Amino acid sequence: VFDSTKVVVGGVPTSLTSEVRRTSSTTLTFSLLGNADTHSSSDNISSISLLFTDDAFTNNVSATNVGNYEKTDFSITFDAPASLSYSATNFVESLANDGSITTTIDIDLFSDTLTGTNGDNFIGSKIVVTGLPSTLVAVATKTSDTRLNVSLTGNADTHTNSEDVSNLQFTFDASAFSANTVASNVTNYDKSDLTIDFNDPAILSYSGSNFTESVANDGSFTQVIDIDISGDTFSGTTPSEDFIDTGKVTVPNLPSGLTGVLTKISSTRLRLSLSGSADNHEVTNNITNLQITFEDSAFANNAAASNVTNSSRSDLAITYSDPAVLSYSGNTFTEGLSNDGLITNSIVVTLSGDTFQGTAGDNFVADGRISVANIPSGLTLEANKDNDNQLTLTLTGNASSHEEIDNASNLTLTFENTAFVNNAVASNVTNFNRNNIEVSYNNPAIISYDSSSFNESVANDGSITDTLSVSISGDTFNGTVGENFLVSSPTPKAVVSNIPAGLTSRAILSDPNTIIIYLDNNATTHTSSSSISNLTVTFDASAFTNNTVNTNVTGYIKSNISINFTDPPSISYSNTTFSERLQNDGAFDSQAVITITSDTFAGTANEDFFDTGKVVITGYPDNLIPVAERTSDSTITLTLTGNALSHANTNDITNLTVTFQDGAFTNTPTAANVTGFSKNDLSIDFNDPASLIYGGTTLTEALSNDGSFTGSSFTIDLNGDTFSGSNGDNFANSEVTINNL
Repeated sequence: VFDSTKVVVGGVPTSLTSEVRRTSSTTLTFSLLGNADTHSSSDNISSISLLFTDDAFTNNVSATNVGNYEKTDFSITFDAPASLSYSATNFVESLANDGSITTTIDIDLFSDTLTGTNGDNFIGSKIVVTGLPSTLVAVATKTSDTRLNVSLTGNADTHTNSEDVSNLQFTFDASAFSANTVASNVTNYDKSDLTIDFNDPAILSYSGSNFTESVANDGSFTQVIDIDISGDTFSGTTPSEDFIDTGKVTVPNLPSGLTGVLTKISSTRLRLSLSGSADNHEVTNNITNLQITFEDSAFANNAAASNVTNSSRSDLAITYSDPAVLSYSGNTFTEGLSNDGLITNSIVVTLSGDTFQGTAGDNFVADGRISVANIPSGLTLEANKDNDNQLTLTLTGNASSHEEIDNASNLTLTFENTAFVNNAVASNVTNFNRNNIEVSYNNPAIISYDSSSFNESVANDGSITDTLSVSISGDTFNGTVGENFLVSSPTPKAVVSNIPAGLTSRAILSDPNTIIIYLDNNATTHTSSSSISNLTVTFDASAFTNNTVNTNVTGYIKSNISINFTDPPSISYSNTTFSERLQNDGAFDSQAVITITSDTFAGTANEDFFDTGKVVITGYPDNLIPVAERTSDSTITLTLTGNALSHANTNDITNLTVTFQDGAFTNTPTAANVTGFSKNDLSIDFNDPASLIYGGTTLTEALSNDGSFTGSSFTIDLNGDTFSGSNGDNFANSEVTINNL
């Protein structure tokens, strides 16, 4: 070994030792011993120097005389470790979206070589794979001494995006390498960050699901539906290709009159439209099951259309609009309560399925967009636009004739073509013509009375307890409940005239439609002859809510109201003398019926007023008992029962007295107020016993002296009784016995 005195070595890393060993008289071997601390390729050195000294040579005393005695460009080259390099780390599912993987990855080996022969599959024996989905198979084929081609065969059972793999691991065994006997010395021998990227299925997205009939309401459609695809592209290269026409898409259940057009807009968008006009396009013809089916040929990558989400749908809708419709809030214009021919209500016309022309405030009648007919004289129809969908109809002015008999039911309005934005023909709009609008007038307000008379109270004191109820229809009374219209401020709302002296009146508002008229206090004179029939009630215009002229109200004045006074109750007797009966036994068959007028008897049927004390009777003979029986509400029958002890003619009585007591009468509490309540001149007429008076006692023979008594007779008179039988009867045959003839 040449020591440092013969060769000086410079630039050697400190962890290495240089050696220059003589192997013959003309050869030296230069080597480096030990291990470099750092020995990556970046540690390479190109400036190692060897400097021979004079002692190195046998003959040359000066080393400088030897060519290349000094050389400074020796280099040390460190080798990098063997390593594996992956052309990619991600396996990507094929566009067919069927779980297959079309991506392959090359694995290159540096600073070593692969064992085996080309075509060998390293998986299983030389490479262990973990994290691979169960239905995929890894294949690592040797294509050269330094390259493997890796593929994944088969189809993953589940392969949505959520099933992506991010920890696929390839681990090389040492048997894969020619030089490296320890696999871990090879960089990337174990790689665990390989990924498998699955794709969600290709998806068709629809911008809408409903075709709505155009505003022209003719069965046509201007609306389109865009169909976008993600995860694939549409097949074909022809711009604007109609996929329905070329058979790539079918729409089998289109309504008659419509044709489907599916135009290719771009590789990821189709546009569906409907051409033509549906034969039937009422709302009842709506469908919600329009079908669209994509065929396999519609897609660039998906071989089976069924793999594409929404490639078949049966829930698209076609919605028709019924014709534009004019709706009326009412059908009748009504006269106001003022009853002057003024129409106070309006009718709102609403348009659906279209909009009105013009601007808010336009009068469609004045503008010629509506024509009218049969407008009552004095009135003018206006149709003012409120907004795009509403008009308000009003009648202005005052109808010249406005009784109920003037009611109309044929007011006509017709919308013209210029009235609507979308409908060019007005007749296409339902109710464009209306010929039955009514105008209803009110007959004048009417005042009615529940009675036309007041009647004096039963107390017969000139007071009136009756009231008159005054009702109004077609208007209401103007005032507050309880108000007396006769003293309203600033002027009376009603006047009552021709009131009898002593009485006053009130007209009190009971409710908006009713006034009650009262007569208070007591009439000064109130006999029946004082009754009147011209009490007058007159209402002023201020009495009414709506009518400003009182003469417009029927019955505003009533001048034939009567006040009926009654004479005092009075009692009369049908008989004033009780005559002893013919039996001359002191008993009486005669009776007196006592009748009351302008009142009734109190008590109950068949009541004996004498017995109950309602009547007092004095002056009757001993052993007679009076009976005063109530035989009806207005009659009492007075009889005398029993037999008078003394009943000769000299016992006659002329002062039998009957006096009714308070409580005997229904309405007159004080008996003394009843005329004839006491009568003291009733008579009891007794009869002496009956007697016969003879006009002679002797009968003389006739002058013919033949024993006859012609011309000779005498009379027999009866007092206190009468003879039975009939005139002409011969009493000698039966009723009179003659002896000693």
